[in-house]
Amino acid sequence: MRLPPRNLGSSGAIRFRPRNEAGEDNFTNGLGEKWGQHYRKRLENDFERSMKMGYPYANFQADHAEKVLPLLKEVLNGSRSEQAHSQTATPL
Repeated sequence: MRLPPRNLGSSGAIRFRPRNEAGEDNFTNGLGEKWGQHYRKRLENDFERSMKMGYPYANFQADHAEKVLPLLKEVLNGSRSEQAHSQTATPL
């Protein structure tokens, strides 16, 4: 699993790169279609103004960590679980 690019800066903010240089969706590339879309929608809901920017961020000093960290845990666990299930599923 490849995680969507993000950067935790010294200012206490985490930044997200929604698209790569080729214009592909980093969230679905890193987490799969289901969890990538879930992640994007939750970020758009929780950080509406920031997600409209090309390189959105969440400032942890403003208590946004409480929203982002549980979401990251949820999507990483869900994506990992689906990936493990697809690797062990028997072909039809």
